[in-house]
Amino acid sequence: DREQFLAGPAQLAERLKLNRLSKTTPTAMFDELHKYPRWKQFLKGFFDTYADQVRIIVTGSSRMDVYRRGGDSLMGRYFLYRMHPFTVAETIYQDTPDPQRDALRRMLAEGLATEVAPVPEDHNDFERIAARLRVLGPADLKQKAVIAGLVNHPQGEERMRCQECMYFLLNRRWCDLPDLNIPVEHDWWCRLWRI
Repeated sequence: DREQFLAGPAQLAERLKLNRLSKTTPTAMFDELHKYPRWKQFLKGFFDTYADQVRIIVTGSSRMDVYRRGGDSLMGRYFLYRMHPFTVAETIYQDTPDPQRDALRRMLAEGLATEVAPVPEDHNDFERIAARLRVLGPADLKQKAVIAGLVNHPQGEERMRCQECMYFLLNRRWCDLPDLNIPVEHDWWCRLWRI
């Protein structure tokens, strides 16, 4: 709560009972922490002192300035994880219906012909494909799948899959490439695949 935060890292550590042995590691979760003055100094001090005794999760609805240089920098102390909006039902039920994913599954299972070639060889090739995707609306799943060359199986001699793609690694259910931005499965592939 607000008073605990304002009291400083030591007071919070006392409340979390970090000075006592425990079978489990406690989790400290801070939501909208960036709204408080000197939040980075607090978080840096708390992390540097108690990181091996507590899991720390910081959430917020706006981009936090964690890259700033200087004494209050959080570099090396965080893993950024971008979450797409979700509903209360998704927090309760793991098998929540996903109409976009279901539609893509159906299209690919029915043999949707997609542009698996040419695979972009350089940045310019990649940008030409991305530019075609940028003009599409968020709901134009079929055309996005066609242009991206999406297939529902690993591709190539190396059996490349979304699972190894840098645009999939953040959340493992969605392609985070801004120009594509569609639900995908770990064993699917598209020609925009990147390590």
